[in-house]
Amino acid sequence: SQDLIASSHSADVIAFIGRMQKERGVKEWIQIGQRFDQGHLLLIGQGPLSEVFRESLPNAHFLGSLSNAQVQETWSRIGVLLSTAPHESYGLTMREALLHGVPVVSRRNVGSIELHAEFPELISVYSSVDEADAQIREFLSSKSSTTMESEFRRFRESFFEKQDKYLEKLALAWSNEL
Repeated sequence: SQDLIASSHSADVIAFIGRMQKERGVKEWIQIGQRFDQGHLLLIGQGPLSEVFRESLPNAHFLGSLSNAQVQETWSRIGVLLSTAPHESYGLTMREALLHGVPVVSRRNVGSIELHAEFPELISVYSSVDEADAQIREFLSSKSSTTMESEFRRFRESFFEKQDKYLEKLALAWSNEL
């Protein structure tokens, strides 16, 4: 549904969502996460580095692998999505966070730079652990403002408009092949 208005987000929860593997920047996520109260860290996913997460952040909330429906229910508990993947071309999870009214702090990469250029109020990009720490604290301390709410609305409208155009192109391409 297009009406994914943010409900009351837990203001202080920092989340990881995805496959727990080297390509997701797990070790950097841990470095950043260790600067915060582990009780405020929410880890969703599974993968070869799951145990590294568990050992390094023993007091974090580790939910393991969830169904898509369960992840959708969890967004309302998240204050910030931290994405540490060094290489991200599209950033599906980042877009999903924004659709649910959750701001994003992301390692500087192709996907995050593009999103940040269009929605600088909603997504911050960082190059160092110190920058990430400061950006997370900034989002967590700023209560949801009217500006942010209107930016989330603008993101949703833009997202669905682009999706509709893509689907129209795809349908046209398929009809031309028939």
